[in-house]
Amino acid sequence: MKGRPLFPRGRTLMLVVLNGLFGLGVGAAMLLEALEEGSVAMVTILSSTTPVLILPFIWAQTKRAPAPGAWIGAMLVVLCTWLLVF
Repeated sequence: MKGRPLFPRGRTLMLVVLNGLFGLGVGAAMLLEALEEGSVAMVTILSSTTPVLILPFIWAQTKRAPAPGAWIGAMLVVLCTWLLVF
């Protein structure tokens, strides 16, 4: 694409760096702490619900609802997690 920079600049770069530091860094640290303290099976099941938690944030940020397939997938994740945990 002509005219577009290869790497993000300005505000976009700041958001990417903050996401990498706080989103991925803190999330990975919390996951490792949970694995150290809790049951591996329970931690794995509950950590798989992360994409479900992201859907409302996508909606708030973009002002557009995620696709129906995303909501159906989220409901399936919640249902299957519930079946495995209880």
